[in-house]
Amino acid sequence: MKNKKIDQIAIDNIKINSLNMAFSWKYSDFSSIMSGAKIFHALFGYFFNINRKNNSDVNRDRFVFFNPNILPLFYEILRLYSLISENEYLNLISNRNQNISYSNWTLDWIKSGEIFLGISGGFALGNTIAQNYLNRLDKNINHFTYWYVTERELQEGSTQEALAYAGTHNLRQLIVIYDANEIEYTVDSKSINPENIAKKVESMNFKYIEVSNGQCRSIIKAIKKAQKINQPVFIKILSPQSEQLFKKNFDNSITHEKLEEFKDKTSFQKTNLSDLYSEVVEFYENRLQKIENKIKTFSNSNNLQIFLKNNIRENINDVEEFKEKTYIENALKIINNLCDKYKNLLVLSNDISYFQNIKSLNGIFASNNLGRGIFLGNREFTMINMAMGLGLHSSIETIVIVDINYLGYLLPTLQVLKYSNAKILILLINNRNNFSLSNELKILYSYDHINLLRPCDFNELKGAFEFHFNHTKKSSIIYLKNKEIKEIKDTSKVEFEDGPYYIRKISQTTNIIAAGSDLRIAEIIARRLNSSIISISNIENIESLNYDRNNSILIESYEALSHEKIAKYNIALNKFCNLEKNDEEYIVEKVLTSIVKK
Repeated sequence: MKNKKIDQIAIDNIKINSLNMAFSWKYSDFSSIMSGAKIFHALFGYFFNINRKNNSDVNRDRFVFFNPNILPLFYEILRLYSLISENEYLNLISNRNQNISYSNWTLDWIKSGEIFLGISGGFALGNTIAQNYLNRLDKNINHFTYWYVTERELQEGSTQEALAYAGTHNLRQLIVIYDANEIEYTVDSKSINPENIAKKVESMNFKYIEVSNGQCRSIIKAIKKAQKINQPVFIKILSPQSEQLFKKNFDNSITHEKLEEFKDKTSFQKTNLSDLYSEVVEFYENRLQKIENKIKTFSNSNNLQIFLKNNIRENINDVEEFKEKTYIENALKIINNLCDKYKNLLVLSNDISYFQNIKSLNGIFASNNLGRGIFLGNREFTMINMAMGLGLHSSIETIVIVDINYLGYLLPTLQVLKYSNAKILILLINNRNNFSLSNELKILYSYDHINLLRPCDFNELKGAFEFHFNHTKKSSIIYLKNKEIKEIKDTSKVEFEDGPYYIRKISQTTNIIAAGSDLRIAEIIARRLNSSIISISNIENIESLNYDRNNSILIESYEALSHEKIAKYNIALNKFCNLEKNDEEYIVEKVLTSIVKK
């Protein structure tokens, strides 16, 4: 059968199957499926490289999207690639939330709602940076990242950040596929976003390609051309008139009868709207077999094999403390030591000054050097997204260093980490006492999928790094005030790694509980009262600590961080005194007076 004929049969088959699934899920917007079917077939039927026998193959292509409206198309491709079974696919039609066996194949898509629509750009960047970096270890690592966007994503600020970064750093192997169907809204999208996208992306150093007729063969030619270009490529695909007519006839009112009526105008003539044509299945299987035969002849270089086997397991005993230095200066010293040992560790930040203290990164990542520091400038929206893409690509591990003032930009992606296998270490720096951000910290405490670590001194700081790399599968945030570290007697790196612990235990006395820099005040108070003192700088596994909650006092800088489940009595330092005075004796006397009253 000639390709042009099988293309139309496959497109209609994919389209009807996906529309049927979307109808079953009670979708109200079918336009993305209508315009996306031909794009999915062109990409996955002709270009996308994957090793079905090895889902951890670093040289497979990546496909990134976050628009939930095209999820039925994605499931259809998983079905045609035999990555989910026929029964799993059919069960999905009636239950979209079903857990299915393809989970290891969805590393390029994170389960999310529309609130997280804009995070795909950074994720695609992370995948592409990983490919560029590994290519320097092994020239055979030459896969593509296909980033699928719609009008809605292009309006996101994080998407603009991602495009600008990709163009600035000439991230070859990144192909952005823009489904410009102009029918995604109930109003003409041009009235919402009238910019000249061609001039915009070209000014960002993208090669711009436009497919004006929206035909499958033209899309195939465009992708083939894009693969040969030595810079990031942006392909805009317009929809033919027939798809725009569908929007007018079916928008928000599609019924089973209308779906059948539309089906009769296509080459899909089966009664069951979930059926596959045997020639479509054969077409996809033949192409995948050809890919797998080529893979048999490929083997990783020694350098790449060593890199991929890198697994950070660390005992930080060979780093001496910077006496009379700040938390962040000591943290950067630990990071420098880690980067010297592990070449798969990359560090991201929006502040260039942090990289000046991490010499073993060998500079800033760019198209002309081997640096492992990812400097983003003022692109805070996309920072964690990029780290997530890097971390899910191969054996790469990431550390993100960011000021707490940008925490609001990070929260959407931090929520998405709940559905991801990515493991990221975030250094959240508070360069000043900022009371207005205490509610954001409280939000972080509410995330059960992220460890919030607040080390009080150098022992606990080392424990925080070891806990992240050695003892948890979750992402971690190390919260640090950029102030001088003051040592506390009897803190323990080892006990910190297990969770809350007694710094000093005196039987039948009140427990004074605190975390982070507040432990300094708490320790002075505990000595004055001859009380026990407990560190909750690592609050994980608090339930395993044997202590009397009703005979405990929790001391925190901010009222919003009080934990009533941890201690019966809570003291917020900022309610009793001006923390900006930074006068320990003044603060201690105020707290002691409060305790006596209680």
